[in-house]
Amino acid sequence: MSVGLQRLREEPDVIRKGALDKGEDPSVVDAALSLDERRRALLAEGDGLKAERNTASKRIGEAIRGGADPNGADVAELKAASTRVGERIDAIDAELATVEAELDEALLRIPNPADP
Repeated sequence: MSVGLQRLREEPDVIRKGALDKGEDPSVVDAALSLDERRRALLAEGDGLKAERNTASKRIGEAIRGGADPNGADVAELKAASTRVGERIDAIDAELATVEAELDEALLRIPNPADP
């Protein structure tokens, strides 16, 4: 069983000491914390971009319902912006998958500290 993220965030010094006590390299704790921080940043960025994409989609629909030409320059510009945001979301999702895999691996390498 591996150390949970919540405990790792709350008690990194205890987890580091536990690793040392068991003869393991405590630097994996710092690596896991760094990966967790990156994961959380990517999740936040992705959520923000998804909200932005949803807003852009809504604006496209409103423009068309408002009488704008679906093939016109204004709608095309909105669609292009939405596409760029979607591409960035895809890139974030790919990076997030990599970071999560690395984090899972790091967590498996951290031993549970001995009971006090």
